[in-house]
Amino acid sequence: MTGVSPRPTLPAVLIAIGAAFTVSLVIIVALSDDPSRAVFFFFAGPLIDSYHFGNMLDTAGLLALTGLGVAVAFRGGTFNLGGEGQSYLGSLVAAQIALTLFPADLASPLLVVPLVLLVSSAAGGVTAAVSGALRALWNIDELITSFLISSAALPIIDYLIGGPLRDPEGYLLATARIPTAARIPHLFAPSALNAGALVSIATVVIVWFSLQRTLPGYELRLTGVNPRFARYGGISTGAYFVGAMAASGLLHGLAGGLYVVGTRYMAVQRGTAGLGWNGIAVALIAENRPLAVIPAALVFSYLETATDTAILNTGFSFELSAIVQAAVFLLITAKAFGRS
Repeated sequence: MTGVSPRPTLPAVLIAIGAAFTVSLVIIVALSDDPSRAVFFFFAGPLIDSYHFGNMLDTAGLLALTGLGVAVAFRGGTFNLGGEGQSYLGSLVAAQIALTLFPADLASPLLVVPLVLLVSSAAGGVTAAVSGALRALWNIDELITSFLISSAALPIIDYLIGGPLRDPEGYLLATARIPTAARIPHLFAPSALNAGALVSIATVVIVWFSLQRTLPGYELRLTGVNPRFARYGGISTGAYFVGAMAASGLLHGLAGGLYVVGTRYMAVQRGTAGLGWNGIAVALIAENRPLAVIPAALVFSYLETATDTAILNTGFSFELSAIVQAAVFLLITAKAFGRS
């Protein structure tokens, strides 16, 4: 068994975050055309009104799910690099189920929304499970297969949303809006924040409990730490490779479903772009700890909203925002902060 580096302590994490935002401040002041205005909107932008604040929390809820998905796969000894496709597929499936099975507003949201989310989650889970099965049966690297399957799915979904499934009366490359019975109402107008954020928090707690307090969770974690030792102890590691990938895909599909039923009320072409990749960053910040994905998602979402508001209100460029984000994540995820 390989040695495991000590996990970062809370003070070390806070030092990392403080250092990251200090570096961001230096970069903005040095490179921005209007430093004082850029600094204000970068640090205060996500908090200045209900629209940006609510959207930040909504995005954090979705990222918590995708970050959790990456963390679960990693804890099971696998790596899911197909989150982009799984989230996107989940959004399309959610929209089509809602539009096909519930064309009229006759049913209760308490019945419709869970069904839509269940199916969208299953779509992501099955897609990811294929990569887990290939790993378990023929030892094919799931990192490669999950990425390839996702890459193949993206243009197909693009075609469906922009072509045969597009709403002919809309001006967006998107499906028709789902019926009211399939929607989670927004809570913090005019932002997109909705009760889906509570679903994300509940899911994080359930997954944490399952990993830390149940026998299957223990066996999955043991498989991730040392598959050879797990097999010696009679654990079916192949089943846990498939299970870890399936659970990861399920969480990504759930994020895509919540995007439709809670955030946008339609499947938008590339509307979920970034959920999969950013979920990897969230998992890195959280050190693959389930409960830590919530604050990690908040940090990531805050940074995204901060750069967006700075871009909209100042001469803050996209290139500069990319430099700032890279500096923040480099420092936050640096292993040096957690080593004794």
